[in-house]
Amino acid sequence: MTAMLWIMLGLLTIQVLYHAALRVGWSRAVARGAAAGSPGAAAAGGGGLAGSHRAAGGGPVSVVVAARDEQDRIETLLRALAGQTFRDFEVVIVDDGSVDRTAAIVHDAAARDPRFRLVENPEPRAPRKKNALMVGIQAARHDRLAFTDADCDVPPGWLAGLASTLDAGSGRTLVVGVGLPTRAAGMLNALQRWDAALAAYAAGGAIGWNRPWLAKGSNMAYDRAVFDAVGGFSSGLASLSGDDDLMVQEVARRGVGTVVFLADAATIVPSPSPDTWRGWVRQKTRHTSASRHYSRAVQVHLALYHGSATLLWLAPVVAGLPGLAVLAARILIVAVVVEGPLRRLGSADLIARAPVLDYLHALYHAVVPAIGFFRGARRW
Repeated sequence: MTAMLWIMLGLLTIQVLYHAALRVGWSRAVARGAAAGSPGAAAAGGGGLAGSHRAAGGGPVSVVVAARDEQDRIETLLRALAGQTFRDFEVVIVDDGSVDRTAAIVHDAAARDPRFRLVENPEPRAPRKKNALMVGIQAARHDRLAFTDADCDVPPGWLAGLASTLDAGSGRTLVVGVGLPTRAAGMLNALQRWDAALAAYAAGGAIGWNRPWLAKGSNMAYDRAVFDAVGGFSSGLASLSGDDDLMVQEVARRGVGTVVFLADAATIVPSPSPDTWRGWVRQKTRHTSASRHYSRAVQVHLALYHGSATLLWLAPVVAGLPGLAVLAARILIVAVVVEGPLRRLGSADLIARAPVLDYLHALYHAVVPAIGFFRGARRW
């Protein structure tokens, strides 16, 4: 065999090892999350407070949301939060210097429902989202904190699932939920959903091995004791993004809390995604810029995992027909391994398009993460 073919076989071996580990970790994490609690366990009955939830030793939850110029989408979130099956909560919306009607819309909602509060960020500054969230956390009345984004449409059982999972902890729990783009027509949306689903798969797989590194700011929760134990967002203030992944990495690094992965269908949070390729690339560049602040171990693992996947698409070019066989093996392995996670995440329709999406994902990983890492994000 040629040297290039040996190299491609080595890259395939790396992929096999990573996907075997991730699949085992995913199964562990999903099982632990399901055992920690189900949405029904924390749901309130008859419109009152969550009696069964309180009996389990839990308490009320503060939902904290940072919002800036979200007048076109925040009403959807407010309606979704008002319709939660879990009833013992407050919502703290931090207006981060909006110049549109965002604050007025939240103010009107608070007048109708006392569980909603509008808090103005007195000093909007970079990193905007982290500073706005810190204002909201300080204003929150409760020690169990849940987070989503102003453009999301959380399902009715979302808060119940987070509360139940926090209930099962010892007062130092961080819950990592799943956030996926809203389903729409077109290849761009399919790629966005593929990327998000694989990120959830990787997040769960790592948590299953007690090596958490990734979280989703649109769907997470933790006890205030965890936030205080890591000094809030202080370790990640150099990054515009990372209120989620840098937070979970810091919790793991310091060993100050238990990280639980929640992939219950009733708690998956959909959100709109950019409708242009340029807009999506800009969004992902901002997201991946946080990788500049990851630990060296996480950076190395990501380089090996994504780098080997991307380079294998060159196998037919550098190794001919044997290289094509190597690439086909990798595509088959990925399709088989991720089928279960995709079905659990409601993304089974992507399985038939796996080869095309995997190719586009490889092109994405060849360019965008590198831009985010080396250039960083200059604006939110």
